[in-house]
Amino acid sequence: MARTRVGNITQFQAFVISKYGDARAKALAIVEREKHLKKAATLARADAKKGNDSTLPFPAFID
Repeated sequence: MARTRVGNITQFQAFVISKYGDARAKALAIVEREKHLKKAATLARADAKKGNDSTLPFPAFID
């Protein structure tokens, strides 16, 4: 499962072990998390350019 939150935006994607197998589900979640982090960084930069503090300067990690 890949879950990332920045400010009030939560990104979530689940990879079911019974469907993908343990190793593949973990690999897919890692790749998805990297996508989330890139998107979160982009959102934070866009808000900073607008002068908003509505998002954190870095993603909050949720486990």
